[in-house]
Amino acid sequence: LNSSLETSQFPCSTSNPQAWCPGVITSWPQNLEPEECLGIGHSARVSVPNPLARIWPNGVMPNFLDNNMYAFKIQVRNPELQIEDGSQWALDFVDFGGRPFKSLLVRTFGAEETQLLLASPLIIQPFLQTTDQQYMTFRLDFMPYTTIPSPRMGSTTDTVKRRLQQALAPLAPDAEEGSLVLITPAGFGFRVGDFEGCLESTLERKDRLLWDDEFFPSTEATCTVTGTNFNVLTYTLINQKALLQRVTYSIFSSVKNPDV
Repeated sequence: LNSSLETSQFPCSTSNPQAWCPGVITSWPQNLEPEECLGIGHSARVSVPNPLARIWPNGVMPNFLDNNMYAFKIQVRNPELQIEDGSQWALDFVDFGGRPFKSLLVRTFGAEETQLLLASPLIIQPFLQTTDQQYMTFRLDFMPYTTIPSPRMGSTTDTVKRRLQQALAPLAPDAEEGSLVLITPAGFGFRVGDFEGCLESTLERKDRLLWDDEFFPSTEATCTVTGTNFNVLTYTLINQKALLQRVTYSIFSSVKNPDV
């Protein structure tokens, strides 16, 4: 949940107007920002302070301004089933109900940067090749459309409104751990080491300079290979670094073609 408009990536704000915007979205009044978001299936309840139910310093009560447009940003996941015609979204605020609007597909990755390209084939000859020769190295570039969170992202001075963990305390069972999952077609397989760990796999910002620290070592992310014939590669964020929205990253790894 993010009610802040301090980022230029938030559409329709004064710093990032778009032609399709219905108007200019203003920042939420101080002390009236959304406090909590509870997801229940396909519904979400966003809690906003009630000005009439609290005692305010100096007797000054904050209020929403007339004829102002407010917004919040929330992450959702596309349904596994195809969206049927007539599927709609609805928004209710206190005793007011908005007119439902038609559903849409949510972009998970930036299409202009995330592309799958045909690679050269690798013919497997188990009796004539070493294990190293049976795997081909590949690179996959991708751009997250929304930030993939890490459990310790942000500093201790930030106003954290999510289940984030700070400092070096052990992660709580409900800590939010973002992850990136790469699944190959049937028959392909990633190279795996001991205890399902990845071999020869790295995750970093695309085209980073050698002295940049915009990569994910084992202290920032774990990499595991699971699934049938080791066809599922998963990076799990475990520390401070997150995969940021609208930033292009690269995965380097190796994969073996099917035997047939």
